[in-house]
Amino acid sequence: MSNLTYIKSVRTRFRNSLEKEISIAEQLTSEAFQEYITDCEKQITSCNICIEKICGNKEKVQSQSEKMCLSLSESDDELLTKVVNDDADLCDIAVERCVQLRRRIEMLTALKDQIVQKSMKQDVHESPLMAELVQLRKDMQDIILLQSKVEIKQENKQQNMQTVKLPKLELLSFNGDKTKWYEFWGSFESSVHTNSQLSDVDKFNYLKGKVNGAAREAISGLALTKENYAVAVGILKERFGNVQEVVKMHYDRLISLPPASSKVSSLRQLVDTVNQHLRSLKVLGQNENQEIFVSVLWSKIPDDVLLQLQLNNGVTERWSVTNLIERLNDYVVARERVEKKTMPEKK
Repeated sequence: MSNLTYIKSVRTRFRNSLEKEISIAEQLTSEAFQEYITDCEKQITSCNICIEKICGNKEKVQSQSEKMCLSLSESDDELLTKVVNDDADLCDIAVERCVQLRRRIEMLTALKDQIVQKSMKQDVHESPLMAELVQLRKDMQDIILLQSKVEIKQENKQQNMQTVKLPKLELLSFNGDKTKWYEFWGSFESSVHTNSQLSDVDKFNYLKGKVNGAAREAISGLALTKENYAVAVGILKERFGNVQEVVKMHYDRLISLPPASSKVSSLRQLVDTVNQHLRSLKVLGQNENQEIFVSVLWSKIPDDVLLQLQLNNGVTERWSVTNLIERLNDYVVARERVEKKTMPEKK
């Protein structure tokens, strides 16, 4: 049995136990209040036992949830989100039931005291006493309903500071390609890193779900804790966000681009790839209109296309990278439109 399979089976077992105790809690909180001291004491004992079991199983479910998230591979992003959300939902319900049980215990204790006091009054007949007890039960049930709603909201607010149900966000993924780091981090920072509604544990969950390859390996040894989120971000920035190294990689990839052919698809790929590198260099504070880039780009364009660009620009005009890539893009767009127009329609 693999480690992941074992963790799944343990998580399922603890979830089943927690769901069972939640069901018991629902039965206990729905029972009618008793009019005898011994019955009240039995209910109080049952509520205390149920609270202890719910809290114990909730902690075990949360622990197994963290272990399972750490064991999932980069291809299991959807499963990771489902695991976190399902377990957060179940733990939220568990918190609500514990609040209701604690309030139930308080009401039962008060009722028991009232029964003792009433029974000690010798001058009160049994029938008036029963009528008062019935009214007292009704009043207490109303109080339970009102106070439970307030305390559930407070408990849930505290619980959600630790485990927030993760909303689905459309985020870029990062596989360790240093030239893509700043694009990835810009997206992640604005959507997750600066989001005050998310705890550091949830931010770490998002981060682990959106990195793979070398990036995932770099932080694979870190446990899913709020302290380790800052550690993980620091590791990734140090390893993949060195500006000097990223700039050099953009230069190297521009220089090593294969020359395009005269085919429209090849020219389009050249334009898009060059634009991507130039935009990234501009973000990194580099001057994208350096003379060296004109020579590099010139060497990637077929002679027949260069001739057409020269005729359109004028043989005496000085080229800049911006001008050259814009003219090449215009040429490619025109070719794409012509090819689309002449392409036979599919019946």
